[in-house]
Amino acid sequence: KNGYNQYSKRFRKEKEKYQNSIKSVSLGINSDNTMNNNIKNDEIAYNSFDKLQNARRVTIEMQGIGQDVMRDMNGQTETMKNINSKIGNVSDDLSSSTSLISEMQKLLVGIETINNRIAFTKASPYTVYRREDLAKVADTLLFFNNIEASFVIGKIGKETIGLSARSLGNFDIGEVLTKLGGGGDTYNGAATFENTTISKVEQQLKEILKKEGE
Repeated sequence: KNGYNQYSKRFRKEKEKYQNSIKSVSLGINSDNTMNNNIKNDEIAYNSFDKLQNARRVTIEMQGIGQDVMRDMNGQTETMKNINSKIGNVSDDLSSSTSLISEMQKLLVGIETINNRIAFTKASPYTVYRREDLAKVADTLLFFNNIEASFVIGKIGKETIGLSARSLGNFDIGEVLTKLGGGGDTYNGAATFENTTISKVEQQLKEILKKEGE
């Protein structure tokens, strides 16, 4: 019986050793697995951080591109506004030019001839012209047959009358204009009158031209 008890105690001790050995191995395996898992988790965290950094860089770049696009769009908007403004100005200029051409055509309709070689015309007292417009009409009158000199009268201001004259060289318009208070040479000249009417200037001019033709 004593021998059996000793054998039983020894068996239990060996069993405990074996179980402890199994536990040690198991703990070692669990430890390795935990370490591997930690390594894997570190790698995943590192990769995630790197991806986040890349995403942040991409976001910043996209924001910069977006700002550039917005600046370009703002610039294009201003350009379109300027273009529309210029188109509006051109439209106004065309409308004004059309109206002016119409008035200049009226000047060419009411032409008179003096001494068969001088062309004369006057504008409506209700239309204000530029000096150069009267000069253009005077130039045009020289293209008429047998015309050697031309005179055009029109308003160039609220209370100002302008007289523009042209000549092919055979008639001294400078002398005529000097008598009217203006000036010029043989080929071109002009005169300005204040606080008077187109009719009065016309009368003065015709009186001088008739004397020149006598």
